[in-house]
Amino acid sequence: MSEKEQKERARKQLALTADLQSGDMAKVQAALKRTEKLGDATHVRPLLIAFRDTEEGQVRDELRTTLSSIKLSQAQEIYLEALEEEAFESIRADILSFTWNAGFTPGDSVDLITRIGLNGDYMTAVEAMTLIESIPGPLDEESLLQALVIVREFMLEHKESGHPNFDLALSIFDVLSAHERNQ
Repeated sequence: MSEKEQKERARKQLALTADLQSGDMAKVQAALKRTEKLGDATHVRPLLIAFRDTEEGQVRDELRTTLSSIKLSQAQEIYLEALEEEAFESIRADILSFTWNAGFTPGDSVDLITRIGLNGDYMTAVEAMTLIESIPGPLDEESLLQALVIVREFMLEHKESGHPNFDLALSIFDVLSAHERNQ
């Protein structure tokens, strides 16, 4: 690719990012159509921001489809980083779903997934459980042990409170324990 072509591609990518973050649904929708040709890992975060800031409807559904089908390996790390950010708290269940639907298997982050799932609402816990179940072993040992501590502490703290995520915590514990036995 010539220098001129590189500059043109960079200009188009900047415009794509600006349109995704514009808040103008027509621009966001048009940018979505361009992501397949121009998109790279730098557009994953702007796509997440656009998803977070978009009301339910056709554009949000298109964003959901795009984020669920990203096959860029760098997207997994971006999704995991977003899970930890307070700015994305409102869409954590969705981010877990995107991670699972994209086929990512973050075996080195089961502690993060467990913590986010159990401390979130019921749907976040369901998505965390789904993702954890799909991760093949062996898992990162430190992450697995930390996840087991997190789920045990959650169960001890909430065993009498009727917490809506308690039954899911038991299921997560069973899956993590099976991984521990098979390490």
